[in-house]
Amino acid sequence: MTKFFITKHSTYLGLKKIITYLFLFVVSISYSQKSDPPKNLNEAQKNKKKLNQEIKNLDAVLSQTKTSRNITMLHVQALNIKISKREELIQTINYEINLINKQISQTQKDINKKSVELDTLKSRYRKLLRYAQRNSSNHNRLMFVFASKDFNQAYQRVKYMQEINTKRREQADSILSKQKKLSMFKESLITQMAAKKELLTSEEQEKVVLSNEKSEQVNQLSQLTSKEKELKSELEQKKKALAAIDKKIKDMIAEIALKEQRARELEREKKKNAVATSKPKSKKTEKEVTKATTDPDEELSADFSGNKGKLPWPVSNGVITQGFGPYEHPKIPDFILVNSGVNITAPSKGSNARAIFDGEVTMIADMPDGNGKIIFIRHGSYISVYTNLQKVIVKSGDKVKAKQTLGEIGVDEENGTTINLQIWKGQSKLNPEDWLFKG
Repeated sequence: MTKFFITKHSTYLGLKKIITYLFLFVVSISYSQKSDPPKNLNEAQKNKKKLNQEIKNLDAVLSQTKTSRNITMLHVQALNIKISKREELIQTINYEINLINKQISQTQKDINKKSVELDTLKSRYRKLLRYAQRNSSNHNRLMFVFASKDFNQAYQRVKYMQEINTKRREQADSILSKQKKLSMFKESLITQMAAKKELLTSEEQEKVVLSNEKSEQVNQLSQLTSKEKELKSELEQKKKALAAIDKKIKDMIAEIALKEQRARELEREKKKNAVATSKPKSKKTEKEVTKATTDPDEELSADFSGNKGKLPWPVSNGVITQGFGPYEHPKIPDFILVNSGVNITAPSKGSNARAIFDGEVTMIADMPDGNGKIIFIRHGSYISVYTNLQKVIVKSGDKVKAKQTLGEIGVDEENGTTINLQIWKGQSKLNPEDWLFKG
C-alpha cells in the first residue's frame, strides 16, 4: 500500500505556498501520460472516447466521496486527475478540429480540380455536338463518304465518324461520372463542416466545465488550509498502520520464497532417492532427465515478462488514482509518501478484483488492521499482490486464470472502492503501470 515519510519541516505554510505545492503536485501527475498527437481522425476519436470514459469513471469516484463530511485524499486526487484528463480531452478535440480542417482544405482542392476538369470536358463535348449537328443527316454522312477519292479513304472516313460517335459517348459518360464525384465531394464538405461546428461547440462546453472544476479545486484548497494541523495528526495515526501493511507484504514475499525454496529442495531430494533405487540409465537419458528437471520458473517467467504493457487490469473498470513510487501528499505539503504499487479505484461499490495473469494463489493474509485480505499470486518468477479485498472466493493453492475473479474490493470513506496492486520479482518492487494494458 502506501508508506509515509514526514520531513522535519513543520512551519505552517501560507495559502500562497500551499497553492504552489498543489500546482506542482498536479503537474507531476503521471498516471496517464499524454499520448502523441493522433495521426488520423479514427485515432483522435478513439482517444476522445477513452478520455470520456475515464472522466465518467472519475465522476463516479467523486460521487462516492461527496457524501463524506470531510474532503478526502481520494477526492482531491480524483479531481486533480479529472482536470488533467479534461485538459487532455480539449487538446484531443483541437487535434480533431485540425485534422478536419485539413480534410476540408483537401476536399475544397478536390472540388476545384474536378470543377476545372468538368468544364474542360464540357467544352470538348460542345465541340463534338456542334460537329455532330452539322453532319446529323444520313445524306450528309453519305456525301462525306462518297466524296472520297478511293475505297481506302472512304473506309477511313467511316472509321473516323464511328470514333467521333464513340468519343462523344465516352465524354458524356465521363462528364456524368465527374459530376457525380463532384457532388460527393460537396456532400462530404457539408458533413465535414457540420462535424467541425459540432467539435467547436463541444470544445467550448468542455472549457466551461474545466473552469468550474478548477474553481472547485481552489475551494477545496481554501478548506484544507484551515485543517492542516488536524490532517497532520490523522496522518500520524495512520502512518504506522500503512507502514505495517508494507512490512507485512514484504515479510510474506520472503516467506513465500522460503517455502518455495524448501519445496524445491525436497523435490530434488526425492528425485535423487528415486534415481538411486532405479536401474542405471544411459548418459543420454541422464542428460534428458537433467534438462527436464530444470527449474520451470524460467518458462513461466518468460510468459509473464513477455506481456509487459499488455496485462489486464485488476478491475474491469477503474482509474489509477495514485501512481507508483514517491509523491507529495495532496493535502499537506512536505509530507512525502511512497506507494509500493498503484491504487486503482473502481467507480462503484461491490466491484470485484481479478487476477492480472495466469498463476497460483500462494498465500492469503489478513490486513494488519484486520479489515480485509491480501492475496498473493505466483506467476513464475513474479508475484502479484492485491490488497484491500473482502469476500475472497479463492484459497491458497488454487490455479487461477487471467481476469478470474478473486473477491470483492473493500470500501472505506477515505479511499473509496480502491485496490492496491503490487508486482514483485524476488525482493524487488516493480511499477505495475509498466505492465498493465494502456488501452
